[in-house]
Amino acid sequence: MSFFSKIESFFEKFVHNTTWEQKVSAGIGLAAPGLESIVALTAGESDASEIQSVVSEVQTDLATVAGFLAQSQGGASVVSTLTTVLNAVKSNLGALLTAGHIKDAETLTKVTAIVNGVIDEVEAILPLIPTA
Repeated sequence: MSFFSKIESFFEKFVHNTTWEQKVSAGIGLAAPGLESIVALTAGESDASEIQSVVSEVQTDLATVAGFLAQSQGGASVVSTLTTVLNAVKSNLGALLTAGHIKDAETLTKVTAIVNGVIDEVEAILPLIPTA
């Protein structure tokens, strides 16, 4: 279960009439620090540049989602794009673990926990997006 899904009802008690866009933005904000942690943890790995590349792509995808939300009118094309990009984030992070770039077992355990946490946040966000 994601951190976001645990605090969502708490969040709604203080901010009434929250839109799905506000909720998704909050969820994205929770995922961002984890990505920075992955880069810091893997700085000494032999494939650090490849890891950085994947993390950068995920960060770009999340920035794209945030940009769409900022100008969103909730149209069908925006909804479709958001869903596609968030699923790409999940796929890219999952591929980071399966590619074998992280050789140190202790680092891999830490990165796996962070990746799973970010994926959990994305999975909590996806149902908030209305169907097109």
